[in-house]
Amino acid sequence: PDTYRCCWPGCDKSYARKQFLITHEQTVHRLGWAGYRCDECGKEFGRKSDLKTHRQLHVLSASVRCEWPDCDREFKTRKYMLRHMNVHTMARPYRCPYEGCDKVYGNHGSYYSHKMSHKKCN
Repeated sequence: PDTYRCCWPGCDKSYARKQFLITHEQTVHRLGWAGYRCDECGKEFGRKSDLKTHRQLHVLSASVRCEWPDCDREFKTRKYMLRHMNVHTMARPYRCPYEGCDKVYGNHGSYYSHKMSHKKCN
């Protein structure tokens, strides 16, 4: 019988071992998450091994160069390059949806981590 239940709203996962629940909360809900961030694109991962696998994508192909003057960064897709442009323009398109919170972010990873900090298990 599963004895350790995830208390995240809308999540019905349960596990026979507490460590499995902790791993689930850290990787899926980013509870207590320190995380691993790709220094190439800013994407975040719950496990170091996932980051390592992801980094291979950058090694295999980088064909779209940043259009900002004097920036030599290259990206796998135009979409990633355009997302990177927020670094140069200081654009902050990701706004926290929670009432009373006025935080804004330039990249989805930071926005998502912040948004998850509003969710608490009861």
